[in-house]
Amino acid sequence: GVVMVPAGTFTFTQLSIPANVLLVGKGRDVTILQSVVADKVVTIAGEKAGFSDLTLDGNSLQVGSIGVYMLAKNETTIENATVKRFRTGIHAQGGRRAQWNDLYVDNCYVGALLSGDINGVAADGDEFRYNRWSGGRVTSCTSIGIHLQFVDRKCWHNSFSDIGFENNTGVAFKCTGARWTDLDGCWWVANTGGDII
Repeated sequence: GVVMVPAGTFTFTQLSIPANVLLVGKGRDVTILQSVVADKVVTIAGEKAGFSDLTLDGNSLQVGSIGVYMLAKNETTIENATVKRFRTGIHAQGGRRAQWNDLYVDNCYVGALLSGDINGVAADGDEFRYNRWSGGRVTSCTSIGIHLQFVDRKCWHNSFSDIGFENNTGVAFKCTGARWTDLDGCWWVANTGGDII
């Protein structure tokens, strides 16, 4: 189903989005969910879950804060959304066939950490593959804008298109052991730590 969130700024601690549920606001910078928890703030806890038309604001770079966390969740959706002011904006440990459109990540230490990762002894992670992020910007991240990495599972066949990487003081896009990554139509402006490594 769809959970509608009205316009306004709402403070909260943490929330979990279950399978087949979309959290839908009234627009970026119109519906603002604000948290300062030094932990996982929004957990996408089920398949085919996600959110759209809202801003998720950490309010400060809390040590340990993760704006959006998902562990081996497939077909996640993020659309017309901003994630800002977290230590890590988005952290995915595995996952397949995500569709993220017009996603903006701003002013995080690490904008997005996207990994093929078994998640240690729990062994409940997965490969990170066949995911698509189209449109939006990654801006003002101080360490890494997007970090695409192989940890102990494959990270391959992922696509990033029409994303602006602007004014990051760290490296804009870092690829560690990932394969067959498409960067189509992206642009790079004033990333003082470098554009791609």
